[in-house]
Amino acid sequence: NEIGDVGIAALAESSRVTEMFQHVANLYLHNNFITDAGVVELAAAAINGSFEEVSWLTLNSNQIGDAGMLALAGAFSSGAWQAMRTLHLSHNTFGDRGITALMESAAAGALSKLATLWLDSNQATDASVGTITRALLSGAMPSLKVLLLDRPSPVHFSALKNACDARRIKLHADN
Repeated sequence: NEIGDVGIAALAESSRVTEMFQHVANLYLHNNFITDAGVVELAAAAINGSFEEVSWLTLNSNQIGDAGMLALAGAFSSGAWQAMRTLHLSHNTFGDRGITALMESAAAGALSKLATLWLDSNQATDASVGTITRALLSGAMPSLKVLLLDRPSPVHFSALKNACDARRIKLHADN
C-alpha cells in the first residue's frame, strides 16, 4: 500500500463523518509513505473521537518526523486511543524531540495500557534513551512488557536495562 498523506487525510475525514471506523481495533499503516502531515490528520481524527477502540497502531516504515510524533503525543495526552496496547513506530525519521514528547505524554498518564512499544531505527540519540529511562523509572506506561529500540552507548544501555529489569520489561536493543 502507498496511501500516503492524501489517503490518511481521506481516512481521517471519513472517520469523522461515519461511525464505520468506531470499532476498529487494529490500524496497520506500515510502509505507506506517511509523513508528519498524515500523522497530524490521523491524530486530529483520534482527538475528535475517531478510532477510539484502536489498540494496535502500526506506523512503522513511513516518513514520520518529530512534528508527527508531537501530534501523536498530543492525541495521547488528550485522552485519545486509551485502549492502545501496541504502538509500532520503527523505521521513521523522528528523533529526540519526538521521543521526548511521547515520553512526556506517557509520564502524564497516557499510554497506561501500552504493552509493546517499538522505537527502533529512527534518528534518536542517547539523549532519548535517558528520556525513556526516566519515564520508566517514574512509572510511566505501567503495563509495558516489551520495548524495542536501537542499542545505545554502554552507559545509557546499562541504566535503561536496569529500569526495564526493575519493571520486568523485556528490552530488545540492537545495533
